[in-house]
Amino acid sequence: MDAAYTGSRISLLRKQNNFTQKELAEKLHVTDKAISKWERGLNYPDLALLPVIANVLETSVADLLGLEQKIPDSTIDVINEIAQSEKKRLLKTIHQYLELAIILGVVTILNKLYISYTGYIGESFNVQFWIEGILLALALTLITNGIWLLIKYKKFFV
Repeated sequence: MDAAYTGSRISLLRKQNNFTQKELAEKLHVTDKAISKWERGLNYPDLALLPVIANVLETSVADLLGLEQKIPDSTIDVINEIAQSEKKRLLKTIHQYLELAIILGVVTILNKLYISYTGYIGESFNVQFWIEGILLALALTLITNGIWLLIKYKKFFV
């Protein structure tokens, strides 16, 4: 693989599709500086981002990498399958975080309603108070992690 070839190919296809570096960057959820580095051959795009770039530029991953004649289609298919399985794994992880957050949120609300209904009585106040606090902290942590994962891996879900 040659970074200079890949960069010049991205540049050529970007111009053929009438995209500026900034427009392409927005479509790929990267910075225009990253596009510039790719086009100058200073850096490669992430492996998982290659199918997205190829799709936006209406070409194949093999063409972007200059491997059209060197790598059989089955190898390219395997690379695409790996990218898709990684996307599915990330979606499943985010889904699990958000499910746990919802469950803990509901349990926290039910606990709060129970405490409000029964009132704080003697020693049970401390136990109920700490249970409520721990459940709320866990729910907020899971929600925050789920949102962080969605933001961090946004480029995979375009």
